[in-house]
Amino acid sequence: MQWAVSHTLITYWPLATGKEGLARAIYWVSLQRHRPTVIAGHRAAISTISFKESWHEHSRDCYAALSCSPRREPKMAKNAIFEGGKRMKRYSSVLATLVLLLIMVGVASAQIMPPPTAPICPKPDTTASFYLQQGVYNKLPVWYFCTDTTDINFASTIQQPYRQLTLAPRLISAGGPLTLPPVATDGAAFLYINTGYQQGPIFSTIPGMATYSGIWEVAFVIWNPGSYPKALCSEADVLAAVAAGKAHLSLTYGTSFKKVILDCPIMVVGQLSNPLPTYPNPNTPYVSPQILNIYTGPGYRTVMIPAYSVYCQELIAKYIDRCRVIIPDVSNPILATKLRANYAPFLTAIDPPNRQFFSCVTGGPTGNLKAPSQLPVICQCPTGFGTNQLNLYYTPVMNLIYLNPGPNFPSFPNMQLCLVTSCNAVQTAITKGIYTATDIAVINAPVLDCQRAFPVCDP
Repeated sequence: MQWAVSHTLITYWPLATGKEGLARAIYWVSLQRHRPTVIAGHRAAISTISFKESWHEHSRDCYAALSCSPRREPKMAKNAIFEGGKRMKRYSSVLATLVLLLIMVGVASAQIMPPPTAPICPKPDTTASFYLQQGVYNKLPVWYFCTDTTDINFASTIQQPYRQLTLAPRLISAGGPLTLPPVATDGAAFLYINTGYQQGPIFSTIPGMATYSGIWEVAFVIWNPGSYPKALCSEADVLAAVAAGKAHLSLTYGTSFKKVILDCPIMVVGQLSNPLPTYPNPNTPYVSPQILNIYTGPGYRTVMIPAYSVYCQELIAKYIDRCRVIIPDVSNPILATKLRANYAPFLTAIDPPNRQFFSCVTGGPTGNLKAPSQLPVICQCPTGFGTNQLNLYYTPVMNLIYLNPGPNFPSFPNMQLCLVTSCNAVQTAITKGIYTATDIAVINAPVLDCQRAFPVCDP
């Protein structure tokens, strides 16, 4: 199903091309109030993941100087526009002017920027909690959780708190071939799993960087015969082991005969504490603004973030479900700030045919005119979780569409507006001119659970 999407309003700028420094400066100006985090132009993209609870403990080798060099403040790209909050203050007025000029000329058009006065859509109406797992990035701990995968073996693995990853077959289009040095392609950075040593994954990119999307392609580090496995604390350590002939990389391992794609949003880079530390600082360069609460105790660390209710039509029975989703990663920097999500520019590199639609009704010409209980609508939801998920069309990567009032939108005194609860109903409303669709961003929106809301589907 294809929808006619209008491209109006303000254009979107590239973050890793010739105007990279300026674009990042503009992004810093727009987000400095909420998210003063370093935006570095990393092109390398490799990471790793672990599902063993004990890896939380063993990963400390990477940043406690037990197996690796002492912890250092991570090096930033030479053109990093935020260095401890020192360099940009005096340039704020100049950059603000450049922002206006860039908006006027329109450097590139990939997505539509929501106007500053536009309503926040979607709005969170519930919460979700996740047990955090621990990895490493440049000798700093990384705290993350996982929701979806393309691999049945990973989906069969029980996660804390005793839930399985959701099979999302269409994610298989993300990622690409494994090369040396590895290059992130099609919206997925590589994620390294050290098969010979019990530790967490090794991340090579974090939120805000050009290759971060929250979607990862797994690269297994396999130690060659005669080599002694050890902790690997960064992408550089992985590549050094490969270059020395001690290990090699593979996209398959064990019973995983095809490449593995995982959906694992990052929540914190650095020290984890309750309350969270002020960031950025050398020990904690990044904290997700979505975090509402962190709970820590013996053997567990839980994070609470906002969640959103949406409508979705069941694939087989055609009933309308009310599902709960999270949106931890967003490709549009302005919307990421509004939703307090991770800025994930690499989401736009995921193959468009393998995304689905997330339609959000924004209101009407007489104010916030919309049907009672109108929720956003997604097209595909899982039939279950773990290996019980049988919907081959489901994916957590979605195009966020704003449904704006169209030429035939009801007006006073005829202000009758029906609920839109399925993608077929959305398509019909667009065709009839009730709504127009505007493409806003690519979002990472894993579906957590669903319950039937209506006994019948849309006419």
